[in-house]
Amino acid sequence: MLKKIKSLFVIEEDVPSKEKTAEKDTSAESRTASAGKSAPPKAQGKHPAGTLSAEVMPGKVKEKFLNVLFGAMERNDLEGFDYLEFKQFLKSLDKMQMDEGTKYQSAFATAQTMGASIAVLKKSARHYLDILKAEEQKFNQAANNQKEKNLTNKQEEIKLLKQQIEEKSKRIQALQKEIESHRKVVEKRTKEISVARVKVEQTQNDFQASYDALVGQIESDLKKIDTYLSQPKNN
Repeated sequence: MLKKIKSLFVIEEDVPSKEKTAEKDTSAESRTASAGKSAPPKAQGKHPAGTLSAEVMPGKVKEKFLNVLFGAMERNDLEGFDYLEFKQFLKSLDKMQMDEGTKYQSAFATAQTMGASIAVLKKSARHYLDILKAEEQKFNQAANNQKEKNLTNKQEEIKLLKQQIEEKSKRIQALQKEIESHRKVVEKRTKEISVARVKVEQTQNDFQASYDALVGQIESDLKKIDTYLSQPKNN
């Protein structure tokens, strides 16, 4: 049944969605209208702190999603003749050389023999639209939940890292202050050592000079004693 439903619709894969295509066409027209004028710099999108900007490409038709949507239609297929059977009649007329209006009228004429009416066709078509809309809502909810989950986890991680950065920055600042304080003490002690060394050396020099002076005088007196007092007296 799924293959049958799929065969009723001609949807090419990897084709951009209608909404995105329309936006792209409008953009192309705008570019054509402004040809010859220098384009202003492209504005940079704003993104939450700590996140990286990423360009989201226009959506494309994918078989896996078509299968989900067709599966929903299959599970909710109405009994009796409805829009899907009418669509099958239309499909069978594709090879006939007739305009679209005639094709619809011919298919409806056949549908009437099956007890169908315009009201039935429209009501059943809207039924499938509602089914597809419900699938869209389910998918969007699941996608938003996944997005929120990933976003929340990464935002919490960013928040934690920012706190750690702030804490470590404060610790670094405190350490830098301590280092600067220690550096000043080192400079102060270095100067004190220099002054103390000069003072000690000067004291040593003063002592040595005093010592030399005193010893020199005593030694001089010893020599003089030997010279003047140790010689025998002449009678």
